[in-house]
Amino acid sequence: MRAIPVSFALLMLMAGCASEPAPDLAALGQQILDAEATEAAGWKARDVDMIMGVYAPDAIVLLGGAPVPDREGLRNLFVNFLKDPAFTLTFVSDPPLVAASGDIGIAVGTYALTYTDPATQAIGNKTGRHLMVWQLQQDGVWRVIRQMTTHDS
Repeated sequence: MRAIPVSFALLMLMAGCASEPAPDLAALGQQILDAEATEAAGWKARDVDMIMGVYAPDAIVLLGGAPVPDREGLRNLFVNFLKDPAFTLTFVSDPPLVAASGDIGIAVGTYALTYTDPATQAIGNKTGRHLMVWQLQQDGVWRVIRQMTTHDS
């Protein structure tokens, strides 16, 4: 039996422990923007399932500072928005900031919505800003895990 030199064995051990290449943060940021575009398409199509597909099951959402209690509450809120024939929502984010780990991203942007005021039945408009925290899920899909929106004054 032939002995393996210690230096060779050490080299092989080190090769097995080589670190993964750094993730392409720009490409991951684009994936987040693509996921955001899917949500925007859901709003345009008035498809609540498409919209909800962007949110993680345990997402926490604050709309105008008020927390939405759970996923069912979020879905019901979106369904009620979509019942309003005047309702539209558009939004755009700046390029997301992606963590070096490649599994968390933060997108900040602006939104505009049109709605029917329930008290006056007049058509209203609001604009504001959003902050969305995205997480790369086990299935390889980016989903919103935290969202906060604020209305402009």
